[in-house]
Amino acid sequence: GEAAEFSNVQWKPVDWVVENIWPSKQSAYQALQKALPVVANEWEERCNQLDFTGTWSRDATLNENVVEGFVERGIEKSKAIAQADTPYMQTWQCSEKDGSNTIWKVDTYNGDDIKTIRRSLDYKVGPFQETFTGQAFLFQQESGGTLERRTAYVAEPDSDSKVAHVVITQIPQKDGAAEESRRYLKNGSLVLQR
Repeated sequence: GEAAEFSNVQWKPVDWVVENIWPSKQSAYQALQKALPVVANEWEERCNQLDFTGTWSRDATLNENVVEGFVERGIEKSKAIAQADTPYMQTWQCSEKDGSNTIWKVDTYNGDDIKTIRRSLDYKVGPFQETFTGQAFLFQQESGGTLERRTAYVAEPDSDSKVAHVVITQIPQKDGAAEESRRYLKNGSLVLQR
């Protein structure tokens, strides 16, 4: 192998790298500089194709490892089984379409009662706080609180558009632990992976 050429790494704009890289390495970075706008445009187009608009309900017959995931969080198995079979419905509406910065307004209903909204959120890209009242079963909080969350779009090979909407939530009772909720469309269905 070759000897190391540097001892640390920094994030820098590609234009800066092209101007400051060793001349013998410059052509590879110039190719990257030329390709980035094309790749960025393709990414934005794919993000714009991701359309969750509509009302979605969980089909408990398609659950995989949901009970096991609840138990792993410390939830009693009997409660985990009951929760995995409980109706869960959401309505997704695009409130601002802007590629990888698209904002979704999501209403979560009280079971299968689509007249009673239990929670309403705007999933905007970047960090945000969700303040909630009542129970957050997944995070084992009974009487409200605040969740630290972050939303992003990521590549997802199983998605029809090859893009997924991801929400990372810090788990309140576990220092440093986080949960990823990854949503994407596949064959006309909204897939949620945690």
